[in-house]
Amino acid sequence: MKTEKILSALKLISWVVFIGLLIQAGAIIISYAVSIGNAEAAKDLFLGLNLFDLRLFSFRHYTIAVFLMIFIVLLKAYAAYLTIQLLSRIRLSNPFEGRVASLVEKISYVVLAIGGTVIVASAQNEWLANNGMLTPFHLDPGGILFLAGILFIVAHIFKRGVLIQSENELTI
Repeated sequence: MKTEKILSALKLISWVVFIGLLIQAGAIIISYAVSIGNAEAAKDLFLGLNLFDLRLFSFRHYTIAVFLMIFIVLLKAYAAYLTIQLLSRIRLSNPFEGRVASLVEKISYVVLAIGGTVIVASAQNEWLANNGMLTPFHLDPGGILFLAGILFIVAHIFKRGVLIQSENELTI
């Protein structure tokens, strides 16, 4: 009973995170669209994020940085959506189901994609720093890739649980 309440609370939190990330992505997209015609708009791209100097340095690198940010936020939103689906499907009486294992594996791949995108964004930041352009955001892919690895292991544990559970059902 207590675990079901915790799962319901986590589902609600996942919905809030999902909606918040979609709003963040939309705000960055709109701010970027405004900044195309007005470079001053890059001073406050989203919640005080100032990319004005980068915009003046190179519109191409500014565009790449913004699109990488948008892509990362959208991947996070997708991971939150998959988490909502996972929390909706999981049943405590029979947790090892193929669909649950598949969702956990899919979440691990999405988190891996986030880590890969963060690596690309970090490489761009490093290149910009080497060319005298300091960016106001710092990215660390290590923790994200570690999380992806843990989720992948959990997904395979769930797959093994599905296999064992189906074998036990056949023997009864």
